[in-house]
Amino acid sequence: MIRAAWVALVLLLAACRQGPPARYAELFALPLDEQPAAMRRFPLADQVEIYLWATVRQAPARLSLAEPIAARGREAVPALLARLRTAEGWEVARLLYVFEVMACRHPEVRADRALLAELEASVPRASTPAARRRAAWSLGVFDGRRGCGAGPVPR
Repeated sequence: MIRAAWVALVLLLAACRQGPPARYAELFALPLDEQPAAMRRFPLADQVEIYLWATVRQAPARLSLAEPIAARGREAVPALLARLRTAEGWEVARLLYVFEVMACRHPEVRADRALLAELEASVPRASTPAARRRAAWSLGVFDGRRGCGAGPVPR
């Protein structure tokens, strides 16, 4: 019985620590500080999936990978919204973080009230209290509750 429990635990841990999808392995083999620039070579849809893999399935989350997506500004909004509409759990919080970074760099995105309404509607799909707090925190830059880069992130 104890042996079966150990085998199950080992299999579970192995499943949780799977490496990146093969087509992104070369990117993740690079030093962390080189990954955001290298990620720009991928199409936007792939960048979003790379970012989600690196922030939801890896610890610590590689939030710096939000930058290449956010730097695109309005161009990235349709792809991000499409992915956000199917996101659940921590994916919601991580995608809203991309919008947070984008809003800090692109005032026209921050001023878009229709976009903010859609982003706010996604917060309840962040399945844990911590993910919902993080998701809501990201939206604070849109409505002026906080400035860009302000204060500690809620836990």
